[in-house]
Amino acid sequence: MKPIFDCHAHCGPWCGIPTRASSPRALAASLERSGIDRGVVSSARALLSDLVSGNDDTARAVEAESRLYGYVYVDPLRIKESIREIERFAGHPKFVGLKTRDSQHGLPYDSPEYRAVFEAAASRRLPALLHVFSFASMKAAFGLARGYPGTLILAHMGGAEWPLTRSIAPGEIPPNVVIDPVSSFQGPGKYELAVRIFGEGNVLFGSDCNLFHPGWTLGAIESAALSEKIKERILSDNVARIFGWGEQAV
Repeated sequence: MKPIFDCHAHCGPWCGIPTRASSPRALAASLERSGIDRGVVSSARALLSDLVSGNDDTARAVEAESRLYGYVYVDPLRIKESIREIERFAGHPKFVGLKTRDSQHGLPYDSPEYRAVFEAAASRRLPALLHVFSFASMKAAFGLARGYPGTLILAHMGGAEWPLTRSIAPGEIPPNVVIDPVSSFQGPGKYELAVRIFGEGNVLFGSDCNLFHPGWTLGAIESAALSEKIKERILSDNVARIFGWGEQAV
């Protein structure tokens, strides 16, 4: 069986959201129990309050646990600091991409502020995980993707608005966009729709732990009306391709 790779996880405690996997050791153990060989994490602190100290949290987590890799969190309201953070972790072997959340900062992905951050990162061609919890957010991310040479992983597939994905026209999705459908709004048919619209090579497994238990998304994929070959691509091959990982387990 191929290793399972998780493109979307978090480290650290959340404000008011209980989790038993807030420490790096507990998070890595949760992934291991769920059969997940590697997970790419970003810091809850970076997302909620401060990107610099939060990215430090991520660094400590990935350095402590072989199973964990990291995203550098960037904030479009702090452009210079975000660019410095990208440069600060550029040589770190376990930081493999960027992460940001438009709804946290009140700016759409196709705004000048986001473009400035991603233009500064363009030469590195880093994959970036973007939180898209509305259909408008997804469409704005398409706009950002057209000027960025790296892969953009759109997480959550529009949240509760995921059925609107059906309205995406052929050829509208930029070739460097892939989708991570995980969210609290799973719904029957979601992964089947993701495969139909984005293609079986462009749907990724993300657990969104430590907010959710990994079984939430593993179960959604397992119960989807998809072939075992396509499920294997979602759980392993597609993430491995984007991050340049082979099939070696941790």
